[in-house]
Amino acid sequence: MLRECATSYTSALVLEDERHHKLLDALIRLCIQLRPLYGSPAIIRTDPAHGFKSLVNDQLLQHHRIVLELGN
Repeated sequence: MLRECATSYTSALVLEDERHHKLLDALIRLCIQLRPLYGSPAIIRTDPAHGFKSLVNDQLLQHHRIVLELGN
């Protein structure tokens, strides 16, 4: 589930599992819907799950201007 901060618009995808490549695909698909292609980076706040930890400096996320911030 992804929630935009200013309007609280929420979008979600159902995943088969929580492996990092599935999370990567879902983050990109959800973010593309919510922000302009040439705007500021999307900052995604997540829990510190192992799948998200492996995506913190992912090149594909950086290419799509998506930044992950891991919580506690």
